[in-house]
Amino acid sequence: MININEFIQEVHENAVAHGFWEGKEKTNMLFCLIHSEWSEALEEIRQEHPMIWHECKEATIPCESRSCDKCFYRGNSKECSFMLDKPEGFAVEMIDGIIRICDLLGHVGYESRFETFDDLISDDPDLEFIGKSDEFALISFCHESTVLAHTEMLAKKNMNSCITLECIISIIWMWLKLHGIIPEEVLLEKHEYNKKRPYKHGKAF
Repeated sequence: MININEFIQEVHENAVAHGFWEGKEKTNMLFCLIHSEWSEALEEIRQEHPMIWHECKEATIPCESRSCDKCFYRGNSKECSFMLDKPEGFAVEMIDGIIRICDLLGHVGYESRFETFDDLISDDPDLEFIGKSDEFALISFCHESTVLAHTEMLAKKNMNSCITLECIISIIWMWLKLHGIIPEEVLLEKHEYNKKRPYKHGKAF
């Protein structure tokens, strides 16, 4: 099981090494990037992509695991030599949001009182309702809660902001598990991929 605080530190160190915190204070930018992950998750739904998929690097080669010009093969049971390393899909974008949140939590020095991500899952019936809702309810909740966390941080209520961000993680974690996804596997796969990406992922920020 992943230790939350160790993972937060590792994600933040990776982000620093990739240049995302160089220059002036980037907290406001990070909140924008968190929102961008929720929006990218919405686009995965609009494109009717699977929850998790990998693009095929040789789209012209016939493949029983590919139904169109994208490879939707998960790759758990066997290796596919044409499968690109980068995981894609709604579940992956939501996990990307968690990774962004962990980076921000690491930046402000937050330490969770929980040990594992599974420990975050709440038995609050209101939160459980979101966990059992559709993708659109989850995205809306994440956007709204991210705005709240940003407002709290702007008001210098950093601890309140961090707890709100941790609540977002718990809801996503619950939602994925309730929909048959093993979030820890996706989190580790995407984090490992991020460690191999170019400086600033080849972007301005």
